This record gives sequence, structure tokens and C-alpha cells, in this order.
Amino acid sequence: SWAKGAKGSYRDPTSFIPMWPGVDDLLLEKIIERVSSVDSPVLDLGCNCGRHLVYLHERGLTNLSGVDVMSAALRLFRKRSPTAYERTAIHHDFFQRFLTKCGDNRYDLLYSGGATIELVHPSFDIVRHMCRVTENHIVLTTYENRHNYPRFYVREFAKHGFVLVEGARPIENTEISLLIFQSVRFRDDAQSG
Repeated sequence: SWAKGAKGSYRDPTSFIPMWPGVDDLLLEKIIERVSSVDSPVLDLGCNCGRHLVYLHERGLTNLSGVDVMSAALRLFRKRSPTAYERTAIHHDFFQRFLTKCGDNRYDLLYSGGATIELVHPSFDIVRHMCRVTENHIVLTTYENRHNYPRFYVREFAKHGFVLVEGARPIENTEISLLIFQSVRFRDDAQSG
């Protein structure tokens, strides 16, 4: 059902156009703070109609990628923001297939907003793959305590070399947590340099 998307349903891509006050602005602020440079590769895992990518593009980030399974959302992204769409590497795919094909340390920063990774069945170790393809930072907004597949985020990311360096659990006036993980390798390099 996510792959098709359906106007007027829960999976209507137009419902993902507006920013979530207090959540998206914090997520985007932290992405901009943590990305190594404006031309560092950044991946939006679950980009939907591209609302975050458009914002980052408008702030000067030049090496953006997005992946989503919903073709209707990607068409909406192209229609609403053709310039940002054309300047973003868009992948129409399932996270499982996309991440499996991705090279190690491909992205400087990976982020995901909302329930994106919460919807992935535990039979696919999405946290391991997110860590494998990311060199420095992973920034998430997620429902830690209300989702389909419970995850112990701090423990799971630590198992794959990423430590929690900042968080709001939950973000004020929401049930959504902001979690920022940093590669142990990146942290060690920054402290020694």
C-alpha cells in the first residue's frame, strides 16, 4: 500500500507536504549543523514528496539523495519542486533493496523523519545497513514508544559503531524523539585532529 500511495487515504502523499511544526525544523537544523560540508553526500531515507530535500537544497546543500517506494510521492516532488528534484539523486525503491546495493560509507549523513524505519520488519537489519552506508552522522525523528516494530535504538546503533551524541526524547510537546548518532570512527578522528 505504501508503494502505490492513494489520494485521500492515510498514505496520500499530499499529507506529507506540510512541515511538522517543532519537529521538522529541529530535524533540518540538526542536519545542517552536522553535515561536513555543503557538497557532502546526504541521504533522505523515506523522502516521500521531498519536503526536507527542498529545504536543504534551498539552504545550499548540493549533494542530496532521496529514496522512497511511493511513486505518487516522487511524482508530486517532481511536479511541486522541479529544480530541487532534478538536482537530487532520486531512487524509487524499497529501503531494503536500496540499502543492500549501497556501498559502504557512501553518505556523510543519513537522515530519516517520521515512522520510516519503524515500518521496516526486523527480519531486515535496517540499523546495520544505515550504519554501514553512513560515514559520519545519522539523524532521526521517530516514535520510540509507539510503532510497529520496537527497537532499542541506542543499543542497536552502538552495536554498529554509532553512539548517541544528542537527543530530545521526546521533542517538547510531541511524542516524537530526535536522535543524533555519530560514528565512533568520526568522533575519534575529530577528537584527535
